[in-house]
Amino acid sequence: MDFSAITSLSLKEAYRGTLFDEVIEDSDYLDKLFEHRNRTQIFVLDSVDAGHSVFIDNTSGVGRNKCFYVGNPKNIDVFLWHIDGVLYKRDTKCDCALLTTKACFFVEFKVNAQNNSNEAIRENYEKATMQLSSTIKDVTNRCQATGRNIHSERDLQAFVVLNKTVPRILSYQKSLRVKFLRENKVRLSFENETIID
Repeated sequence: MDFSAITSLSLKEAYRGTLFDEVIEDSDYLDKLFEHRNRTQIFVLDSVDAGHSVFIDNTSGVGRNKCFYVGNPKNIDVFLWHIDGVLYKRDTKCDCALLTTKACFFVEFKVNAQNNSNEAIRENYEKATMQLSSTIKDVTNRCQATGRNIHSERDLQAFVVLNKTVPRILSYQKSLRVKFLRENKVRLSFENETIID
């Protein structure tokens, strides 16, 4: 297993004083901070039982619409970074990120949010984008402090995973995507899937 997706960003140095201090050798990354997969189909679920996002092998009993799907046709190493509720206090940052040697996908799940009105839907959009933005800025600043420029070293993307029964306010999503790109230099998507090439 190749840990360079993590180590090349100097995350251990960037996150001194956190769970990263417990990492003595590369395999320790998989204790609390990360999980690993290299399958052609990867599913991520924000697990209530675990208290953070986890990899799952299939969506039976869960439903694909509550998961984030990653197509991985080349079976490259993908690391799920446990962020919300593990590295940071719950509900302050996005739920997780997926790291490869070429990409970093930040993901916020809003699949259980109550969306009874357009106002509630907009509030969920706003909260999700705020959590993503806060995480990206913090990771960027921490990496920069160690001499790493995550924006030039990885293809950064952000995803808000919504319950598929929630009505889409497409014009509002579009304005949030434009604002997010301008403020974070990162593309924002309201889809629950991506492909790694």
